[in-house]
Amino acid sequence: VRTALGPGRRAVNIGYNLSKTDAFLIEMRKRLGDSKGFSYHDSLSVKSLDITDPVVATKLLAKKLAFTVPPGSGMIVYCKQALPRTRLFQVLGKFTPAPKDAEICSPPSGDLLYLPRNSFYPRLASLKQQLLYPSVSNSLSEGENKLHEVLEKMGLGDLFRRSDDIAPDGLATHCASISRHLTKSEKQRIGLARALQHRPRYLILDGATDELTLEEESSFYSHCVSSSITTITAASHETLGRYVVNHKSLLQIDADGTFIFGSLCTPHVSE
Repeated sequence: VRTALGPGRRAVNIGYNLSKTDAFLIEMRKRLGDSKGFSYHDSLSVKSLDITDPVVATKLLAKKLAFTVPPGSGMIVYCKQALPRTRLFQVLGKFTPAPKDAEICSPPSGDLLYLPRNSFYPRLASLKQQLLYPSVSNSLSEGENKLHEVLEKMGLGDLFRRSDDIAPDGLATHCASISRHLTKSEKQRIGLARALQHRPRYLILDGATDELTLEEESSFYSHCVSSSITTITAASHETLGRYVVNHKSLLQIDADGTFIFGSLCTPHVSE
């Protein structure tokens, strides 16, 4: 599983000066390895998954979650509180071990990518490495045309043409020097360009498009469809409506831990 928060075993030798949070998540992923309860499949499905509070382990945030997301279908995850949703994404990304009774089928390693709200990392050495993360490339000329292409798709081609010359060295520009000149939307779009570059089968978006305009967001989802990327999108009450067109199913986790899952027309209510 690739994730924007911690790439797992391969991250140990990257050598980037990651934040404490990044380092913690990477170490957790390393220790977990191939979590028990997981099997690999082309689609994503979950059965009998209890989500617990990270502080009070006996407190259930969600009870016996069960859902299936076939390739190309897309799913919205909606709950009034962010914690159950975040904990679910941590389990899917293998940062938190799955309970022993849970059954989780996920795509093969490398085919699930998680993007949080803040997925631009100033500590990475260059803009190119920002787009390739968590992969490592020793050649700055390798694959530059493709990287320019995904930046153009996200409306970021002008980074190299702006009058303030914020990227004088092109893709070799250091991220720390460019970070202070970027808007929140541009930082999120760089993270989304990373997703288009990697083309995972499944992409979890946890607030990763919140700073985009509706037009920018719609364009990104269109690129996901054309790239065969199935999206799993976190939604709030305010954003729920705008995601319906791009997803075929809904997982709603209620305050009492029960859930509703099904197509957006015929949801199934948990017992």
